[in-house]
Amino acid sequence: MYNIPEDADPWGNEPLYLDGEMVGRATSGVYGHTVGRSLALAYLRPEAAAVGTGLTIDILGARRPARVIPESPHDPENERLRA
Repeated sequence: MYNIPEDADPWGNEPLYLDGEMVGRATSGVYGHTVGRSLALAYLRPEAAAVGTGLTIDILGARRPARVIPESPHDPENERLRA
């Protein structure tokens, strides 16, 4: 999963919501410098874990948009390194 805003980095234990209902918690989070996004790992209920699901995450009292992604993002072809 990743956060959309660039000014919000989860640390862990933040609640995640789907349509206003809590459906999970982040276990850890960090800004991914190589992918240019804030990332988080989370435990989610099955109905909220489908790839592409839009969620909100509560970071320091503010709800931020987040989206479930299929796997850990990376640059397997090293295209960013060559840029």
